Amino acid sequence: MCKGSKVDYFSAFFALFFLAMGHLVAQLDAIEVNLSSINGGQSDVYKLDALQDGPFFFLTAKTNKKGKFAPKLHFRLLGENQLWSEWTPFLLFHEAELVDRYSLIGGDFSPDKKCIQFLLDGQPDQEAYTFRIHSPGFSQEDGVPNQNARVDCECPQGPVCDRACWSNGGSPADLTPTPTETTHIIVHHSAGQTNSPDFAAVVRSYWDFHVNTNGWDDIGYNWLIDPNGVVYEGRGFETQGAHFSCMNQNTSGICMIGDYHTFEPKQAAIDALVDFIAWKACEKEIDVFGNDWHPNSALELNHISGHRDGNESENKCSSTVCPGDFLYPKLSEIRSAVADKACYDQSVTPVSSFAESKKIELFPNPSKGAFQIQLQQNNARRAEIFDTNGKKVLIKPLSKNQLTFQVELQKHLPKGIYLMRISYDDRSSSIHKLVKR
Repeated sequence: MCKGSKVDYFSAFFALFFLAMGHLVAQLDAIEVNLSSINGGQSDVYKLDALQDGPFFFLTAKTNKKGKFAPKLHFRLLGENQLWSEWTPFLLFHEAELVDRYSLIGGDFSPDKKCIQFLLDGQPDQEAYTFRIHSPGFSQEDGVPNQNARVDCECPQGPVCDRACWSNGGSPADLTPTPTETTHIIVHHSAGQTNSPDFAAVVRSYWDFHVNTNGWDDIGYNWLIDPNGVVYEGRGFETQGAHFSCMNQNTSGICMIGDYHTFEPKQAAIDALVDFIAWKACEKEIDVFGNDWHPNSALELNHISGHRDGNESENKCSSTVCPGDFLYPKLSEIRSAVADKACYDQSVTPVSSFAESKKIELFPNPSKGAFQIQLQQNNARRAEIFDTNGKKVLIKPLSKNQLTFQVELQKHLPKGIYLMRISYDDRSSSIHKLVKR
C-alpha cells in the first residue's frame, strides 16, 4: 500500500472494467499515466500493482513537441520498506528525429516497487505528458535460438533467436517495411541492461519503447546481441532500421546489449559479433577494411562503423558516444578477426598464406614504405591500402594487362600493419598484409 498516496485512477479504471465484465482483474503488460500538466511540481502517486510479473519494469515518457524541449522530469519509487527513493531524472532520447513528440527514458527498475511519483523541476507548464511503465513479463522457456539459420555464402549466419523466440507471442513486426541494400554495418550498444537476468525480456522492452513511446513501426535495430553471445532478430534482413541518427539508408544496425561506456564487453558477445559480421559481410560482399561514400550521411564511412562515426555528418539528427568507450576501440580488432576467418571470402587471400596462393608476389615486406608487387593475373584494376582502422591511405589505379607495380606509403604514416586490397575486373578481390618498419 502506498502511504499517503492519492487514488490510482488508472488502475482503478481497469479493475472496475474487468469486474463489470465478470472476470478477475487482469494483470497488465503496461500502464500509462496521462497528465495534462504537473501542477505544483509533483504529480499524484500511482500504484504499480496492476502490472504483470516480470524480471524488471521499464519506464519511458513522451510529451508533445512544441519548440525546444526544456522541462526536466524526474521520478521516484516507493519500495516494500515504505521508503521513497531519491528523485531520478529522465534522460532525453535523441538517437532519431521524432516529428510529433519528445521521448524520455527513465530506465529499468526492480518489480518489487509499489508506487511511482513524477516531478517537474521548474515552473509548471501546460504540456501533455504520458508516462509508460512496461513489464516485459518472463520469457518462455521454449524460446531458443533457431538452429536452421541462413547460409548464403561460406560463412553461415549461425543460430538466431528470431521474433517467435523472444516475443512471447507479441511484439509484431512492421507490416510495411522499407527495404534497403546494406553497404555499411553500424555497431551500437544499448547503454543499459548489461547484467539482466532475462535478455529476451530486454529485447521486448526495447520493442515496446520504440513502438509505443517513440511511435515507430518496429524495434529500431536490425539485430541485437546479448552479453552471452545470443543473437536476436530485430527488423532483420535488408530492412531499413531506425538506429543511425536519421541516416539509416543502406545500413544494418547491430546493437550490443549492455552499457559499454562503463563496462568491458564480454568475449562471448565479441565472438558472436565477429561471426555475425563475417556472415553479413560475406553475404553482401562487404570489404570489412574498406570505406565508401554513404549518401545519407554524406561521409566516406567505414564499412564497419560505430554509431558515433556519424557525428561528423551535417545530416545527423543527434550526436552520441555509442557504442561506448570500451567497445568502440575494439572495432579495429573486430575487422581483423572477421578478415582472418577462412570463410569470409574465398576470393580473399588469407594474410598468412598469400605467398602460397600464387596470386601475387610482394617484396620487400616488411619495408620502410615502398613495396613491389608481381601479379599472377592480368585483370587487376585498382590497389587500395587501408590502415587497421579502415581508413583509406592510398589508391593506385592499374592499367589493363599490368602485372607489376609499386606502391609507396607516405612518410608521415606511422610504422605498423597496413592492408592492401587488389580489385579485379571480375569483381573479385584479394587482401594482403603490408608491414611498414
